[in-house]
Amino acid sequence: METVPESIQRLLENLKQPAYVTGRRWDLLAWNAIADDVFAFSRLPADERNIMLCMFTNRQTQPLFGVRRGVGGGSQAHGGAVSRDARHVG
Repeated sequence: METVPESIQRLLENLKQPAYVTGRRWDLLAWNAIADDVFAFSRLPADERNIMLCMFTNRQTQPLFGVRRGVGGGSQAHGGAVSRDARHVG
C-alpha cells in the first residue's frame, strides 16, 4: 500500500489552493480540505478514489478537469495537461 509522508501531508494542509497526491496507479493518496471542497474526494467510495476515474467516468467531477462528453457518450479531455514524473509510472 502506498502512503504519503507526514511532511507531504503537512504541506498539503498548508497550501491555500486545492492540492492532492496520487500514487503509481493514479489512486488518490492524500488531499487538502480545499481540494475536498472542490472535488469531494472524501465522499467517493474508497475504490473510486482514482484521479483517472474522476476525470473520465465520474460525471460530477469531469467538468472540473475540463472533460466534456463527446459524440456517442465518450469522454474527451481538453484545456489542460497532465504531467507525471516517469519514475513513478508503473
